[in-house]
Amino acid sequence: MKMKNRAVSPVISVILLVAVAIGVVALAYSWFTSLQRPIQESGTKLSARHTLELSGQLKIESIYVNTSGNSTIYLRNVGSIQLSNFTLYINGNLDKIVNLKLDVGELGNITTRSINKSGETYMIKIVSAQGASAVKSIVA
Repeated sequence: MKMKNRAVSPVISVILLVAVAIGVVALAYSWFTSLQRPIQESGTKLSARHTLELSGQLKIESIYVNTSGNSTIYLRNVGSIQLSNFTLYINGNLDKIVNLKLDVGELGNITTRSINKSGETYMIKIVSAQGASAVKSIVA
């Protein structure tokens, strides 16, 4: 008795082709979502950080200069969140880090001995831990 060599029927071949195509699409979808999820999460974190930075605003109200001792910088929280842990830069150089908390609308002060030469121009920058900053230039 002779056996007939038969190929796969057209119906079965179409079913196999559709199953392979669905498998490839599922694999591509899994790969894409595994790449997309970390990017989306980092974007969400960055957006939250920018929102926090926009909520915090700082203003240097005035500066009392005493070239023979401590000069006092008065700053106000004009944003909508509490600000804390301020870093003071004078002429671009780190002067001091101050553990100070300012509620919304509150006035605070920072003292420094670095403003000590009469007639010299000083660029003062204060940055909070939340990202709020204020810059003011003065002549001592």
